[in-house]
Amino acid sequence: MAKIKFALRDSMIEAQKAYQNGNYIDALQSLEKIIKETSNSGEAYRLQAACYMQLNEFDNAKKSLQKIISLNQATGEDYQNLARTFTLLQQFPDAEKIYLECIKQSPQDIELNLELIDVFLKQNKRNHANAYIKAILSIFPEQADALYKQAMLENNELQANDAITKMATQKPFDSNLKLFLAKHYLEQANFKKSLYYLAQATSNQQDAWFLPYLVGLRYYTTERYKSALKFFENAINLAPERPDTHLALGMLYLTEGNLEAGWREFEWRLKFPQSEYIAAFLKKYPYWNGQDIQGKHLLVYAEANMGLTFLFLRYLLELTDTKSKITFLVPSAQSEIISGLNVIDNIVTENNVIPTDIDYIVSLQSLPFIKQRDYGASVLLPNKNTASLFSNVITKIGLSWKASEATPYGKINPIHVETLTPLITSVNAKFYCLCTNQLNEHEIEWCKQNNIELFHGSNELFVSYIDALDLIITTDNDLAHIAASIDKPTWVMVPYAKSWYFGTTPSSTPWYSAMHLFHQPRIKEWSVVVDQITSALINQSLSVNPENDLIKEVTALAQNQQYQLCFDLAKKALAHYPTQLSFKFFLGIAASQLEQDKLAFSSLLDIYQFDKTNIDVTSLLGSLFYRNHDIDKALFYLKKTVELTPENPEALKQLAIAQCELHAPEEAIKLFRKAVSLDAKDEYNFGLALALLTAGKFQEGWQQYEYRLKMPTHVYTVLKPNTPFWDGCNLDGKSIFIMQEQGLGDNIQFLRFIKLLKASYDCKIILGCSANLRRIAMQLPEIDQIISETEIIPEHDYHLPLLSLALRLKINSPKQFMGKEPYIKAQTELANYWQNYFALSNDFKIGFCWAGSKSHFNNARRNCDLLTFIKLLSNEDTKLYSLQKDLTADDKELLTLSGIDDLGEMFDDLADTAAAISQLDLIISIDSAIAHLASAMGKETWLVLPYYVEWRHPRQYEYSPWYKSMKYYRQEKPGDWDSAFKKVNSDLYDRQMKKGR
Repeated sequence: MAKIKFALRDSMIEAQKAYQNGNYIDALQSLEKIIKETSNSGEAYRLQAACYMQLNEFDNAKKSLQKIISLNQATGEDYQNLARTFTLLQQFPDAEKIYLECIKQSPQDIELNLELIDVFLKQNKRNHANAYIKAILSIFPEQADALYKQAMLENNELQANDAITKMATQKPFDSNLKLFLAKHYLEQANFKKSLYYLAQATSNQQDAWFLPYLVGLRYYTTERYKSALKFFENAINLAPERPDTHLALGMLYLTEGNLEAGWREFEWRLKFPQSEYIAAFLKKYPYWNGQDIQGKHLLVYAEANMGLTFLFLRYLLELTDTKSKITFLVPSAQSEIISGLNVIDNIVTENNVIPTDIDYIVSLQSLPFIKQRDYGASVLLPNKNTASLFSNVITKIGLSWKASEATPYGKINPIHVETLTPLITSVNAKFYCLCTNQLNEHEIEWCKQNNIELFHGSNELFVSYIDALDLIITTDNDLAHIAASIDKPTWVMVPYAKSWYFGTTPSSTPWYSAMHLFHQPRIKEWSVVVDQITSALINQSLSVNPENDLIKEVTALAQNQQYQLCFDLAKKALAHYPTQLSFKFFLGIAASQLEQDKLAFSSLLDIYQFDKTNIDVTSLLGSLFYRNHDIDKALFYLKKTVELTPENPEALKQLAIAQCELHAPEEAIKLFRKAVSLDAKDEYNFGLALALLTAGKFQEGWQQYEYRLKMPTHVYTVLKPNTPFWDGCNLDGKSIFIMQEQGLGDNIQFLRFIKLLKASYDCKIILGCSANLRRIAMQLPEIDQIISETEIIPEHDYHLPLLSLALRLKINSPKQFMGKEPYIKAQTELANYWQNYFALSNDFKIGFCWAGSKSHFNNARRNCDLLTFIKLLSNEDTKLYSLQKDLTADDKELLTLSGIDDLGEMFDDLADTAAAISQLDLIISIDSAIAHLASAMGKETWLVLPYYVEWRHPRQYEYSPWYKSMKYYRQEKPGDWDSAFKKVNSDLYDRQMKKGR
């Protein structure tokens, strides 16, 4: 018996630990053992309910809480949690009843009263809510939460903002309040304030997912989908069971056309509480998951607004192949329109008697996932019984400007009717108002003044009315879906934060062939959209060229690198000539240049399936897969290109670059040598140099590296003088002009050889460099004179680019330069300033840099995102300082909201940066000038590197062969910054543990 007790106690401890770590499934498994052995443990049921709440399984949570009550072990908090569960399940009468009982016991419990007010509002019991608000304010007149609810009830935005300010003031350290404010401002599309309050919230593991989720939403609504994907995936890793993040990820996938992944993630919407009406059916009948239902009765229910119902109706029509009986359950507001379309025989609403012989139930929006469908086709033909209403009218245009509040920014991004005036006055057409939402008096008056006819018919008549018009112009609302579903030409004024079904192409959507899109460039800027539509109406007739002429035009656009025009024309041409591979090829080229890789892959892979010997296609596919970190496929197509044309130096070069960066420099050397033997172009010789240096073959590598000087991308800071190029001859008694070249990091790295040059020869050294580097170079005593790019070059005997010093000084091994730092020092007076700046901080101070120069060729790979660095804040007693310059507005905002000092804005040049670095404890950076500067100063530097190898950082080294103070943290696979930062965090933790001892 004692053993059983101890075992149960251990299981409880195990469950509590799993819950605290966010492992709710593991916690539930441990609790099952306890409940199986003893069914009267209120503590076990209480923790079980908490786990279910975290997993959004509210019905199970309710059962656990009810079990505690049945055991007579319930506390007041248990009753309150049960009321909250009823609220989440939208079982508001039950929630109200429990809250009222709880308030009888604790009448002045403000939290209980506020939650009851929310329940009243959910039931639209505004008078009840108002009475309780007044009761709270009569006792606590400055209670901010009550003031806020009163303001929202009265739709008083100014009072609501005042109340929010009071909330933040009254509870400055309330993490839940900060989270509430963050969500509130997110709903208002005010990302700046939302991030601000989120950054102030206490670091809570259970809420850690919300930051990347919020940033992901921001990127998603501004169409930066690659960044959004990264943050959504991050949020899911932190909280795998959050349905809101999965749903956002699903909408992102659907936007980009990845339907398989999109439908899978879209199913997470079912984790949200269903209406009580639908929830009752879900309890009663099994959910259909695609099994054979021949001869069965399936209840399909519409869970969304009318627009999305029309969007998904196409999948309902496909159920005819199941040979089953289908009942379609729709809201009563939609039933007239749906029934008028004769979609299916048995249509019912919540007001009808539901058949009793139902076998399965399924949501309309789950059908494409279950049936694994693509976009499908949706053309529904209404009864044409209203054509007579429009006789003798030449051009008939339906107009709607009422945005759906279900779409992003729907409430805060309205179209004002005055914005539409230029549209209706500039074309010879008759306009008909199709706003089924109630118009205000001003809008009705505007319609009268402009002779716009108002639709007053029934819902059943509405579709037929639409069908009799020539064109529909509308914002994103139900009308857009209905009109496009019946194949009516529909022009949609798309809001800045568009819905997922509009896709990524500029003017069309894959869901409706009849729909044409006009995008809002910025929130609240509808006039630009109206101008575009007006122009399109005036210029409706577009001529189509013959096929051969189109091929010539598309080819010319590609050759002239006019990729956007090439893309647009190739796409239009394919619509007319879908089997012409030339259009597909040039569409693939243009799409790849415009970084629309999904479309580029689709076009080029289609051609490859038809013609596997097209080297242009295999080469481009290899480059595309390489860019998208799919290494195996990249190598397959690059090797395929070399196999097809083994004497093609360009193909050899492409494969060699991939091999070099994928840690096979010896293989790359062979390929480059062959390319050079076929064509001794400078770029092939330069590629050979990089492969040799990566392999550590410095003697030949430096010789080949001189080919960089012939590359068109090579840059000098100062003009090249007319003096002789130093070839390594004796410089005693001579003067030499050393020129800065390429990037700042390169020059910092090679400045070390100035000291060796001076030690080798009794010569005068003149350095020409940028203003950014000048004060740094002044710290090197070996330099006799420094000039900037604007100064006249003094007389001298020889000149040499800085990066050629290694060749001339015969540096053939890291042993000749390793351990020579620090060779750069901070200026004393500048360092003293930063010493005072940091004087009050006892934290471990980390300077960091996440992005290099915008002009760098490898930015896409080497740069990290700011949020990844911000996560380092989770380390105790650690303070981050940004050393980055030229920040974007988003990055500045994120630094501010995260409480990180932006030192970069105080730097005039690298001397200021060096002075700040001298007072920091550690530098963590991507491969940038800041990393080189810190390491050249001897400051401990952790360099986070991409998977691909750059010759300075060969794969076989854990520490840099160039700087003894630089340690490498590499990606384990392409694009995987998490693996690199996992090691960074581990080392930071070890450092703190040692410090604690």
